[in-house]
Amino acid sequence: MWTVAIVIGLVGIGVLLSFFSKSFSEDKVGIRVLFLMFGLLITIILSKIMDIIIKENSSGSMLDKLSSLSSTVFIVLVTLFSFFIAYFLITYTVSTIKAAKEAKRKKWKIE
Repeated sequence: MWTVAIVIGLVGIGVLLSFFSKSFSEDKVGIRVLFLMFGLLITIILSKIMDIIIKENSSGSMLDKLSSLSSTVFIVLVTLFSFFIAYFLITYTVSTIKAAKEAKRKKWKIE
């Protein structure tokens, strides 16, 4: 009974984080990606909870099939999360370098 409430709660939090990321403007890419990563992290936690629920409530060949499916989903989600982290770090580094160059150009420009 409590497992259903936990799963629904985590899905709700993940959806709220995803919708919250859409509320920022297009130029705030860093904060949008950060909230999407938090939402994806919630789905990773949710996939492990579902794996625990499957192992408790299944038996026989169905347990093997569902367990391999949940393991595959977990691996895909972790891989996707790693790509999100790499994308976030690359875009943040590029924007920091551009801001530093712009500040340096403005400092030496005489108007």
